[in-house]
Amino acid sequence: MFALLRRYAKQDLRTFARIFWQVVNPGVPMLWNWHLDAICDHLQAVSRRDIRRVAISVPPGSCKSTLVGQAWPCWDWLQHPERRWVFATNALDNAKKEAVFRRSIIQAPLFRQLSPTSDALRTKNILTVRNESNGVFRGISVGSSITGDHFDVQVIDDPNDAQRVSAEELDAVNFWYDNAFSSRKRDNSALVVIQQRLAPNDLIGHLLDVLEFDAYLCIPAQYDPKNVQSFSKLGWKDPRTIEGQLLWPERFGPEQLLFARKTLGEAGYRAQYQQRPMPSAAGVTFRRQWWHRWSVPPDDVINWVATVDTASSMRKGSDNSVVQVWALARGGVAYLMHHAWGHWDIQEKMRQISTALDLWPQCRIVSVEERGEGFAVAAMLQDALRPQGRDVRRWSSRAPKESRILVCAPLVESGHVVVPEGDMGDALIDEAALFPEGDHDDMIDAMAMVCSIWSRELTGAAYQSDAARGGALGVERFGHGTVWRDSNTADDKRIQYKTPRRANVGGTVPTRAPVWYR
Repeated sequence: MFALLRRYAKQDLRTFARIFWQVVNPGVPMLWNWHLDAICDHLQAVSRRDIRRVAISVPPGSCKSTLVGQAWPCWDWLQHPERRWVFATNALDNAKKEAVFRRSIIQAPLFRQLSPTSDALRTKNILTVRNESNGVFRGISVGSSITGDHFDVQVIDDPNDAQRVSAEELDAVNFWYDNAFSSRKRDNSALVVIQQRLAPNDLIGHLLDVLEFDAYLCIPAQYDPKNVQSFSKLGWKDPRTIEGQLLWPERFGPEQLLFARKTLGEAGYRAQYQQRPMPSAAGVTFRRQWWHRWSVPPDDVINWVATVDTASSMRKGSDNSVVQVWALARGGVAYLMHHAWGHWDIQEKMRQISTALDLWPQCRIVSVEERGEGFAVAAMLQDALRPQGRDVRRWSSRAPKESRILVCAPLVESGHVVVPEGDMGDALIDEAALFPEGDHDDMIDAMAMVCSIWSRELTGAAYQSDAARGGALGVERFGHGTVWRDSNTADDKRIQYKTPRRANVGGTVPTRAPVWYR
């Protein structure tokens, strides 16, 4: 029986993946689905070189990395140990994680029985594995230099970071592929690209325009007969026939997809789950009908912060300096309480900040963007506010401004950012409506600071469930503490304050799904 199982494992990628699932996912039950069969069929065809170029777009959490980046290359080495592989992903940490999983499979006792050469693994570099047949697994991050190396199989897994989807960053990934990665191949090489779609010109979108693929498996979470994009030389077609039919009900049922839709917003859900990214355009990123307005201040505030975005120039037409005060209410909703903007010298900036804090004495924390005059403003504020018991925090982000702002769109759409009625709210909404084509974005950039600072509270706080509205879902818990940094910067600096374990959310402002469902 064991000999038969070993034979099937060497011949069939499905069997191999199921056997070694527990090696990389210990304690997690393996739930198989038809889309995994489709992916395995195409990967095996690539190993046989029946086809050589495959693109796959599937929703997040569809086991794509487990199959494409972990099980498949190890299985392929059983037949072709001499092949050289390169695996590219959006971050070095992800590349290291995938490399560890591949090494775990190769060093598993069963794999050693299947492959007598697996004991002879050389190199201590975590990103690189080399066998005695001179086969190589090499992991890299997108943007890395790989001059001098050539590979039999190129695997690109999620090349675009979901938090970095500005035009500049998308173009940078495409430029890296065209000018660095594309030439790093040997004769009769193969290319497999797999990702969740993020934008029309993400890497898959770009490559579909410039390369001729043998197959494109475009598998949305909910079947849409009006948007069938898949094609395959193997003759594969999506087996679903009913509009709205789910991809994997056992893992992604209606409740989970509802959470995803609320968390990502309509545009994010269409891209990542439906594989139908929408082009960015003025009036599309922040639609006017999304905004919620308040006329009565919230009475269940649990935290306050003032954000300061300083502009260096006072010339007409240049960016404004912005001072905002925000209140975080139970349920993970940020209310804009104060909003001032203008072309100010440094003395006027200090006066505007002082005015805002006098109007809202509950606000004990001021966050200043660490660029330009922000360094001087932060230093002056520390001297002025420390005797008052207030804290000044320097805020910075390595992400481009456009990416920071795009993160706010689903928060606005789901009602987790609320602005006041009147001129203050109108000014912010008017500027957001023109993004990214408008001349200025300083107001919404100050808002993006809040969305970053309170990211866990806004995306992972208590949400008003369908149960509270007559549905079947329950109210979840708050997160604890605030991460005082952008998600793309360095170490977390936690601000400890008490938040309730549970909350009853009232009013008409909708709330969001837990962050762990994103």
